[in-house]
Amino acid sequence: MVGHAAGAQLYGAERSLLSLLAAIDRTRYDVVCTLPASNDEYTRTVRQFTNDVAIFPYSWWSRTRPSDPAAISRFAEVFRTHCVDLVHVNTITLMDPLLAARELGVPCIVHSRELIDQDPALAGILDDDPAAIVSRVRTTADFIIANSDATHRLYDKSDHSFRLYNAIDLDAFDITNEVTPGRLKVGIISNNQRCKGIEHFVRLAILAAPGRAALEFVIVGPRTAHIEEIERLVQQADVPINLRFTGYVSEPVEAIRQVNVLVSLSLVAESFGRTLAEAMAARRPVIAYARGAAPEFVRDGIDGFLIPPLDLAQALTHLETLADDPARVSAMGNAGRARVGELFAPSVFASSLDDIYQRVLKISKASALRSPGLIYGRQARDA
Repeated sequence: MVGHAAGAQLYGAERSLLSLLAAIDRTRYDVVCTLPASNDEYTRTVRQFTNDVAIFPYSWWSRTRPSDPAAISRFAEVFRTHCVDLVHVNTITLMDPLLAARELGVPCIVHSRELIDQDPALAGILDDDPAAIVSRVRTTADFIIANSDATHRLYDKSDHSFRLYNAIDLDAFDITNEVTPGRLKVGIISNNQRCKGIEHFVRLAILAAPGRAALEFVIVGPRTAHIEEIERLVQQADVPINLRFTGYVSEPVEAIRQVNVLVSLSLVAESFGRTLAEAMAARRPVIAYARGAAPEFVRDGIDGFLIPPLDLAQALTHLETLADDPARVSAMGNAGRARVGELFAPSVFASSLDDIYQRVLKISKASALRSPGLIYGRQARDA
């Protein structure tokens, strides 16, 4: 398993990797994980789910730096040392482990979590046209796992690609949602980068201030340069805004506990929306844009509301409805929790991941039999 982040603050990249590692059947597989950096606490957690962890520097690919020979060599060394049978890369942003796997004839999976055709910022970092990025990923990876139907449609490789929704721990998010009539804590939880739509969340708070001063707007996430810009925007507002910044909260359930309703206003279409799913698991109605993967699991009017992008007036109308009707908040919250249990239960995730691995290995073994000069992993060790 190849991770692509191990920062001091844990977000989707790190948490998705932990979900994958926790789901792997350790009676069937020995697991080795590589990380590009060391965060002591995070690395200790990773070690709980693995036989070994290899930490060495590697970075994202781009059109101008498609690969790094030194990193390819390090990955190949890890794969040979551990007689690796299968490589699973947790992002489209890494190319070196795929190229190392190709050199050794080891089947490789890319876990596609990025709707690159709707993410100009990431496409800019990779310095290429989205169609070219998709083509490079599909060509270099033997198999694709996509985290939603929306992502699967983008990276589809016929019988060499699979849709696997993320896992959400229902037990961890089994908390109540108490609402006082007329009052509502409305939250956005993110890494507080510009693409997450924080400025629009503040504009929603400004829009609500004249007539709905009892609505409290809560921004959960680290203090960033963009947050400093937001604070200046708030200071310039002509009306008092009921807005609170909490800072980074390390435990997702504690972040969600601070709000009654979760809003997602990301400027980039989300390929899954982990925070939305976690809020639903915690009995919080959600409001999100009707694009990306959100419509796959948020049922409009049942678990929350889907709105047109940038339609803050409609978002406010839904918030007013919920503030005036705590019973509806409860009903939506319960419906959302049941929905998450249907789609994202860890047991479903683990079973589906195991089935994908078995299919990948079966297809790869058949290909190896058709190319008898190609051996890898345990086959190479036994030889």
